[in-house]
Amino acid sequence: MTDMEDHRGPLSLSITMASSKGERVSLEEQVAQWFRQWRDPLYRYLRSAGGSPTVAEEVTQESFLRLYCSLREGKTIENPQFWLYRVARNLMVDQSRRLHNLDSPLPESGESAERRFLNAGPDPEQVAMDRERLLRVHEAMQSLTEMQRNCLYLRGEGFLNREIAQILGIGMSSVADALRRGIRRLMKERHE
Repeated sequence: MTDMEDHRGPLSLSITMASSKGERVSLEEQVAQWFRQWRDPLYRYLRSAGGSPTVAEEVTQESFLRLYCSLREGKTIENPQFWLYRVARNLMVDQSRRLHNLDSPLPESGESAERRFLNAGPDPEQVAMDRERLLRVHEAMQSLTEMQRNCLYLRGEGFLNREIAQILGIGMSSVADALRRGIRRLMKERHE
């Protein structure tokens, strides 16, 4: 048997980590747990950042794969969620450089959102109100800059301004300014 083989087969590696509950879990189990926990929010962030559904899904998977590989190589990652968002953002930047154009910056067009809401429930009045509200939010979000959308989304996911600045590779004053202007713009749109 070689150094790279054990009773589980070639290249099988099981790293044990402490979970948030203090129990010992394998690296694979921990990354799988994080995948279940952060996959959807990361995917939504990538969609709001302009990625098509296919690109957002690929970048999400690639980000988790890189997390696993980095941990497997023994790298210390203090905040895996922050690390994932930073890697995903960088992958999106790389992707946009390669493609030179991104799909719609929002997850759904007004038409698909309207269809989803029309099929959502039995109360047509509530559906119409929800559809109108969603369309107003969609239009308001379209009026924001990409930076404002990214900052607002990440803030909504619970990241601190310092973390947003690191994820996006900008200064904290730029984050604060983008949040302030974005919120002001959304409030203005809401009252028009």
